[in-house]
Amino acid sequence: MVGRPSIVNRAPLAKQVIRPYVFSTGGGVRCLALAATGDMDGLATPVYYWHITVEISEDLMSPNTDFAAARQAMIDSQLRPQGVSDPAILAAMASVPREEFVPENVRPLAYMDRALDLGDGKAMMPPAALGKLIMELEPRAGERALVVGSGNGYAPRVLEALGVQVDTAAGETRGGKSAYDLILVDGAVEEIPESLAARLGPDGRLGTGVSDNGVTRLAIGRRAGTSFGLRRFADVQLPVLAGFTRPRAFTF
Repeated sequence: MVGRPSIVNRAPLAKQVIRPYVFSTGGGVRCLALAATGDMDGLATPVYYWHITVEISEDLMSPNTDFAAARQAMIDSQLRPQGVSDPAILAAMASVPREEFVPENVRPLAYMDRALDLGDGKAMMPPAALGKLIMELEPRAGERALVVGSGNGYAPRVLEALGVQVDTAAGETRGGKSAYDLILVDGAVEEIPESLAARLGPDGRLGTGVSDNGVTRLAIGRRAGTSFGLRRFADVQLPVLAGFTRPRAFTF
């Protein structure tokens, strides 16, 4: 290994097994992600994941990432510690391999705890952010959902694993006769178009990230009769989806 660490995020460890994952982010920079599992007894907040960005030699690049271990680390060190506690949602996210929904060159990054840039203005929502949104949406088997956003297919697959019938759209939808129990916007918006909220059926729920003056928070909107209310509940880092920016006011 050469060079020096440029980013360090580290959590407390007990007895552990450390699994390193090495990957490239381009420009000669390599990332080393470490996941650890072990004895969780006696820890009030056990978190077994950290990552460090370093420059390393090419011979350390490994094509044999243990994605099953990374998926379990996502459950144990991201979802549970951040409040995603619904057993059905945890099981669904444990069953769907995130790495299959991203370009091959960034697959080792699929389980990191931040939005993953997929190129062409698209991004993958962090696991915990998606888990929180789905938990707040309270999906029930047999309900109908519309997923709007980046189109990588991961969020729809997780909802399907929960028994939800899913339609997808790449961007804002206008018109249409279908009413949905759930709408999940797979990214952030600066404002929720009325045409999208109008696609909710009675007692329908909409989940998204809402960006306001550079601060983005997860939010849940609910349809009650003819009204639609929005509740923000957690900070998040998400890029704003193309087509969902607020019209800019004209200035001299």
